[in-house]
Amino acid sequence: MSTRDYSSIKDHLPFLRGRRCFTILAANSIKLMLDRNDKSAAYLWINFPWRLCCNGEQPESSDTCPNPGSAESDTAFRIWAGRFAEVSESCIQKIGADADGSLRIDFMDGYQLRVPSDPIEDPDSWYNHWYFEASRTDNPFSDG
Repeated sequence: MSTRDYSSIKDHLPFLRGRRCFTILAANSIKLMLDRNDKSAAYLWINFPWRLCCNGEQPESSDTCPNPGSAESDTAFRIWAGRFAEVSESCIQKIGADADGSLRIDFMDGYQLRVPSDPIEDPDSWYNHWYFEASRTDNPFSDG
């Protein structure tokens, strides 16, 4: 996440508290759709690396995603993705980010998603470790 992107969203993150999330996995990236399970919904997109924790344990991370390329990897991916059933529908209890690109999301079911600092130092980099995409029809930064 570039400094420009962080500066534009940091003050809006508190408005995401209490929002229901629907989790979609795309390889080792995560899409958290907000409020509804619909491709037009506002969402947070999280690229690797990340880790998902519960009660201090790390059940999964972007590093444990099976490598693509074979029928066996498709089966392995389905098994791996199935481990996210616990957080496939959850609510954001707490969310915070830092200027270094790190992101912390605590879900109401006890899980935590942690994204470490972004290793890319260039403030104008095109790459976003994570980013927010607003819906065309909803304003996720409002209270309702």
